[in-house]
Amino acid sequence: MRITDDLLAKAEEFRQAQLEYFELPAADPERLSVARRQWQRAACDFAAMVLELLDDGRAL
Repeated sequence: MRITDDLLAKAEEFRQAQLEYFELPAADPERLSVARRQWQRAACDFAAMVLELLDDGRAL
């Protein structure tokens, strides 16, 4: 797969959201919920970008 700057940026967003989620204390369910949604959104955005590259034939 050809890695673009945009794809690398999305991967970094996903990684940061994941780290933030897993570093939060379980004693704060509201912050965990927000962080989990951000992590899920970042994962979906990253996956969508990868699929778009595949569909466009840019992933070789």
